[in-house]
Amino acid sequence: MNSTAESRVPELGSSDGSDDIYEALRRYGIVKLPGRCASADLAEIRAECSGVIESPPAESVILDYGSGAGYRLLRAQLAASHKTTAKFFGQRWMRDVTDRFFGRDYAFNNDVIIVYDKVDTEHFARAPHYDKTPNLKFFLYLSDVTEETGPFTCFPGTQTFGKQAQVANRERKRIPEPSETRLLPPELVEHPVPIIGPAGTLLVIDGDIIHRGAPIRRGHRLAVRSRSYLSAYAP
Repeated sequence: MNSTAESRVPELGSSDGSDDIYEALRRYGIVKLPGRCASADLAEIRAECSGVIESPPAESVILDYGSGAGYRLLRAQLAASHKTTAKFFGQRWMRDVTDRFFGRDYAFNNDVIIVYDKVDTEHFARAPHYDKTPNLKFFLYLSDVTEETGPFTCFPGTQTFGKQAQVANRERKRIPEPSETRLLPPELVEHPVPIIGPAGTLLVIDGDIIHRGAPIRRGHRLAVRSRSYLSAYAP
């Protein structure tokens, strides 16, 4: 596989298993999974996450999210009071994909971030970049997402660039500066792919893919995502 961008995001159905998801993830760096969240669960998760935004738990970490809002919690902290969200991110198939992705000691869906974007929300993730450390994320839209409401935007197939660029740092477990993960060949960021979808759309994301958070031009966006990472990078 080379470091050039692909032109599309693979979309898999409910009958596709963890092996299918992993193989698509390995090639493209991202997979779109419509309908992976049952409507009843989606309503519960939306209510739980809206509750965090409106009344943040004492154990939550406030993120720098401009005029919007962002909070990080450990999934274990959600288990008692936000049961549906915690259960959703603890599914067996997610662990199976994560097993294939890391293949060694890792923290499975350890932290959960809830974000609320609105018009004029500005933050550091607006510029194209890849993650500083190896991450696997499961990203769930809790509101309908159009090109005007801040879709997750990426450059499919570019995850190989991030992996190659950080080989030396990762061998030494050195975490790069954010500016280093924004030094990108122009040809890799020529054709952004915004991922739109109704509430309940789930994305599986290799953190090494070049990506950005598109701005909100109308309305708002509510989303929640989990993060798995190698234990060597534990906070």
